[in-house]
Amino acid sequence: FYGPGPTHVRWLSALLTSTAFHGALERDEVERRLSGRPAGCYLIRLGGKDEHPFTISVASSAGAQHKRVRHVWGSDAWMIAVNGRTLQFESFGELLASPHCRFGQPCPKPSAKAVQMHAYEEADV
Repeated sequence: FYGPGPTHVRWLSALLTSTAFHGALERDEVERRLSGRPAGCYLIRLGGKDEHPFTISVASSAGAQHKRVRHVWGSDAWMIAVNGRTLQFESFGELLASPHCRFGQPCPKPSAKAVQMHAYEEADV
């Protein structure tokens, strides 16, 4: 049997309950959540591809930037492209803390009421 080890289970549990993790979001919703946020404000969402399980979306002066994150199977390492170079980190926490990536504060999750209001406004259009 091959599957995630205890380290991966602990890490995934911590990610899913973190303030930075926003779940499965479409790009337009991500851009709405990051709009008006300071540069470096980020959120983590499901990436939608096996080789890139997560995407880190970051607010910048040019709008939201989306960076796919890839796990190095058989290890705790993660890779991300930054300024045309692929960087590898020994943990996801190390990736988030790296000065090369320039992530600031996590984007707060909207309240359930705000999400419902947005869905209502979208349906009303």
